[in-house]
Order: sequence, then C-alpha cells, then structure tokens
Amino acid sequence: MIESFNNKTDKVGDDFKKSITTGSKVDIAAGIFSIYGYAALKKELDKIKQLRFIFTDPTFIELDKNKREQRQFQINSNHRKKAISGSDFEINLKNELTGKAIAQKCKKWIEQKASF
Repeated sequence: MIESFNNKTDKVGDDFKKSITTGSKVDIAAGIFSIYGYAALKKELDKIKQLRFIFTDPTFIELDKNKREQRQFQINSNHRKKAISGSDFEINLKNELTGKAIAQKCKKWIEQKASF
C-alpha cells in the first residue's frame, strides 16, 4: 500500500513507527539516508523483511568539482571555559563517539535487508 504524508508538519520516523509491522517490505524515496536515522528507528527496522531505498537527489555524484566549498573550523577557548556542562562542539564530539558502533550495526543491517 502506498502512503504519503506531509513532511513539513510530520516526521517520517513517527509515521514509520506507527506503520511498520513484523515482516513488512518497505520502499522509500528520499534525499538522504543517515546512520543516525537508522539508529533512531533501529527497533522498527529490525522487524522488517526488506527495505528498498531510492535516492531522490544525486547524493554520491559531485556535479561541479570547481564549486568546492572551503570550510574553516575554530574552537573558541573562551566559549569552552564557559560551558561546563558541554559546549555545542563537545556535544557533537560525544555524538561522533557513537558513530562507529552505529555505522557497524547499520552496515550489518543493510547487508541483510536493504538495497539502494
């Protein structure tokens, strides 16, 4: 059954959690697939039989090699000293520390159930 929803007011994950049943076959067309999205929906994704995912944007194709964006990162020490409970930068680092474990679980799940 094909279902659609308003992605401006609703979250796909919330809809996904309500709709998925054990043994479901799921087809998704979206611009991105993220390991953190996988982690948030792991319980539901483990129930499904199959996922077919179509990227709606040219995700892995670099369209113009001359338009590379230069990025510069700076960690302001004053900001770090003020944020005893953790700065925005530190929170991002904490998130990245779980990235490897999530990526390994996601890889195994993709090999078993998903096609892109």
